[in-house]
Amino acid sequence: MSYVIIGVHGLANKPPREKHAQDWIAAIREGLKRNCSLDIQTIDYIPVHWAHLNYPDPVSPDPEPYVATPSDQPIKKYRDGFMDQLRGYVSDVPGDMIQKAKEWFGFGLVTEAVLNRKLTDLGLYYSSHENRTELRGLVKDAIDGSKNRRITLIAHSMGSIIAYDALRELGDTDMTYRVDNFVTIGSPLGLPTVAARIAKEWNILRTPSVVKRWVNLSDPRDPVAFDARLRNDYEANDRGVRVEDDLILNNYQGPDGKKNYHKIYGYLRCPEMSELLRGIL
Repeated sequence: MSYVIIGVHGLANKPPREKHAQDWIAAIREGLKRNCSLDIQTIDYIPVHWAHLNYPDPVSPDPEPYVATPSDQPIKKYRDGFMDQLRGYVSDVPGDMIQKAKEWFGFGLVTEAVLNRKLTDLGLYYSSHENRTELRGLVKDAIDGSKNRRITLIAHSMGSIIAYDALRELGDTDMTYRVDNFVTIGSPLGLPTVAARIAKEWNILRTPSVVKRWVNLSDPRDPVAFDARLRNDYEANDRGVRVEDDLILNNYQGPDGKKNYHKIYGYLRCPEMSELLRGIL
């Protein structure tokens, strides 16, 4: 049985569908080559692109495009690179150590700016039945079109909420659906407001019935993935499948030198993601 990767993007406006899909693939390929020595030319990828439903015009030019990691810069695992990253951050930035620690773990002004700027999409999703139905429908259509394949569903940021709800709906309507790997990255599914909404609609927080494996990757500095561990929040499904949490280091840095620990490309090329995908492709 052949595989397919379905990708659901996250908050805010995006570049055009095809360009954004190419950048997802480029980041995945970079990670596989750098971390696993796998030079895979073709990746079977289906984008679930929903930004056009909330924004009339795509982002152009993209202020945070896909930028490959410099060849002389390693892409480190969380356990290998955390202390190096923390030491570098603290030594490079003068000021109060407690404040720097807060910023590192997502409690600083950056957190407020990101959440205030980008969570407007989430407000629309929860206030508009039509918006929820349309966005979930895109995910369900992609899964339905790949029903006889080994599906890996990668959902970033708010895309993980849309994907989760779509999977719960599929489980309620047809238990013959199967998603081999549900991978959430930079996910707000642990935020109290989001968890409360899910509990209100679905009564219980648990792994969707149609999911055979759920892996959650988070950078602890990512302000949107404020609760980096979902296992304590979501119970097992009827097959005993529970969330597998793993911390990563998102190394994305834009052309202007600014770091963004929530950016999709850093998640897609981290060693933990590459190793997961190596067993799938």
